[in-house]
Order: sequence, then structure tokens, then C-alpha cells
Amino acid sequence: MNSEVISSIKFAVKITGDAGTIEKGDLGNHKIDDLLDDLGEMVTKMGGNVMVIPQHKMPTETGVAGVYR
Repeated sequence: MNSEVISSIKFAVKITGDAGTIEKGDLGNHKIDDLLDDLGEMVTKMGGNVMVIPQHKMPTETGVAGVYR
């Protein structure tokens, strides 16, 4: 599975550790990833499902939405 999602929305933030500590940065820095990519990886590791939805069908303009069950 390819964990990289191509999106027009990018957040130059890296999530580190299980506690969800964040590190702001520059996407040009190879150590800083896109926040949405990190969130997708965390959800997958925790047994959740990640769905890629076209931007015009998203219920929000933030770039990410969650369903908690």
C-alpha cells in the first residue's frame, strides 16, 4: 500500500511519538513530512481505515475529517 496521498492541501508539520507531539517545519526539509500523511499512517497503525475523498466531496475545508465509532 502506498501511504503517500497527493493533495493540494499541505501542512508542514511532523507528528512524533505515540503522544502526538508535533514539530513545525518546512516541507523542503526531508525530516518534516506532511501532517495529513502522518495522520494517515497513525490511523492505519492503530487499525483504522483511511479514505481518500475528492476535495469537493469533503464535509470540511480543512483537508481532514474523522468518523469516530
